[in-house]
Amino acid sequence: MELMGNLSKSDKDLGQVDTPPHIVQSLVSLLPNKYDFFADLGAGLGNLSALLPISNGILVEIDVDRFKQLERTLSKLHKPILADVLDENFYLNEHLPSNKKNLYISNPPFCRKKTNYSFDYFLELNSNSSFKQLDIAFLDKVMSSMNCKSSLMFIISAPFVAFEKYFPQRKKFINSFDSLSVISLDDSIYEKTEVQSYAVIAHKRSSNEFKHRISLKKMDAFGGITDQILVTRNEAMKSLCFEYHHKLKIINSLVDSNCKTIGDLNSSLVRGSHSKLHFDHLDLESIHTTDLKEPFLFLNNKQQSKIFKSANINDILIPRVGKRALNRESIVKEGNQIFTDSVYMLSSKSKDDSKIIWNSVSSEVGKLWRSMHAQGKCAKYLTREAILSMPIL
Repeated sequence: MELMGNLSKSDKDLGQVDTPPHIVQSLVSLLPNKYDFFADLGAGLGNLSALLPISNGILVEIDVDRFKQLERTLSKLHKPILADVLDENFYLNEHLPSNKKNLYISNPPFCRKKTNYSFDYFLELNSNSSFKQLDIAFLDKVMSSMNCKSSLMFIISAPFVAFEKYFPQRKKFINSFDSLSVISLDDSIYEKTEVQSYAVIAHKRSSNEFKHRISLKKMDAFGGITDQILVTRNEAMKSLCFEYHHKLKIINSLVDSNCKTIGDLNSSLVRGSHSKLHFDHLDLESIHTTDLKEPFLFLNNKQQSKIFKSANINDILIPRVGKRALNRESIVKEGNQIFTDSVYMLSSKSKDDSKIIWNSVSSEVGKLWRSMHAQGKCAKYLTREAILSMPIL
């Protein structure tokens, strides 16, 4: 395997999937300004920049074969550069005109990989770990290079857009721009992947005043905008995902803003002791996410385990992981059984509280809540905080 800069050069390790031309065309049509120059970072075969109405630009690509193809096909005004965008010795500003309207575009790798890259704009992300979220690293490189006339069009994955852990970086990013649109892309546009992706179009702040609210849009597989929500900057800091705010709007119409949450009740929330594979090796039956298809569980086991966590009568079980399982829930009506670490158990000593929790978890509001708070790029999961902050009805 050939190594270049910080990233390994193989198709699999590059972690990039080209954006279909019709999606690119739709995104380009959303750009409101004319630009003097563009920088296409991690350019691949140049799909993003090919449809731009901009005469001058650079395309930075790490892969030798793709770089050679760019050399053969690009016009003289579009310059390919063989380089690793994240190399500390690659300086973007050396290749872009100063004090011009520059547009930065990228469909970077979505994976988390080992790299020596040092964050310059999102300084808090520098840690002892050498594993970095590469799309956020690409974004950091651009944010460190932009002038007040610059804009960006970035395709980025779910962590930066919606994960709680990136709230500080999201806040800083949002406050850096005069206007900002985030388009949720259809899951099916990237073949052989199930990664939720977003297109971010943003224009740098030129003054101390914010002129616009933030636009969150939804795009279908054909490149059409099917819905849109305007949110405040404070709302956007929680999440830049259209679905999150769409579902929150529905929940707010059904639930009082001052209502209590599951965490306010005298209840406990625990996850199972071990994986399903571990219990299978011990030849022990266990409740897994695939067993939570029916609302009521009638279990055969009458003897409670003294070693592993068990679900008993009136205990409520919720999948902790699994994109297609998070809208399920079950309550034990008879017997008891151990459960896997892919499952949460909600329990209360009060029968009345158990009933309240069950009504809330199994309601449409409860399902929506879990859906909008699910974390993860591919395999979705729920945090303890997401469950405990769920409103009770």
